[in-house]
Amino acid sequence: MNYVYILKCSDDTLYIGWTNDLEKRIKAHNEQKGARYTKRRTPVRLVYYETFETKIEALKREFDLKKLSREHKLYLINNEVKTNVYVFRSSNQDEDIRKLLKEKLQEDYKLDIKTLKFKYNKYKKPYLNLPVYFNISHSYDLIALVISKYEVGIDIEKVQTRKEKLADKIFSEVEMKEYQENKSDSYLIKKWTEKEAYFKLLGTGLILNELKQDYSRYVKSYKLEDNKEIYYLSIATNETININILEENIKIW
Repeated sequence: MNYVYILKCSDDTLYIGWTNDLEKRIKAHNEQKGARYTKRRTPVRLVYYETFETKIEALKREFDLKKLSREHKLYLINNEVKTNVYVFRSSNQDEDIRKLLKEKLQEDYKLDIKTLKFKYNKYKKPYLNLPVYFNISHSYDLIALVISKYEVGIDIEKVQTRKEKLADKIFSEVEMKEYQENKSDSYLIKKWTEKEAYFKLLGTGLILNELKQDYSRYVKSYKLEDNKEIYYLSIATNETININILEENIKIW
């Protein structure tokens, strides 16, 4: 297991680090055998940590946390930041999405949105100048919004008849075998949302020559029913998290 942690030092400053043995690393810090920064600031106290399966994921999270302001680091330390998914209907998507995002950041996450700003990576994935991430997807008049302290990707798609050419483009050999056994549109759409959500997590856009890989280990998928129409909703993250889906009049299973 890999850990990203925050220490509160004796001078009230915060230190962020990475380790694969949390107890041993904290002990080393307090014995002045850890980082140069903490040597003159002992004793240190563990105030926050997150777990990751791989070192690469942990190092990326460490880098992201170090970029946060002290205020935003304290926000993570002092608050239980849940991963919430909001599913709703909208006829004015752009306006309603921004309105809902601001509303939920303020009401559910207790964040000050007066100075809210959006920034974008080179692939146009949006980020906030806040200690949380968000992602959006829509299918017809249904919109799905996810907010989390971890980087996330989300995709929602209505189940409808698709050409088999799509399966040829996105399925691995194992997935294609399962699909050919029943020619299920539901299976095709579910797998498509998993892959789309994963690439939205990465923030790269679809990488065509990597579509045929199985990304289900990074994804939680849900089947939704709305007015007898079936949708699949997938949320991708590098962290094992509990996901709360908040919606109205939509059956989920």
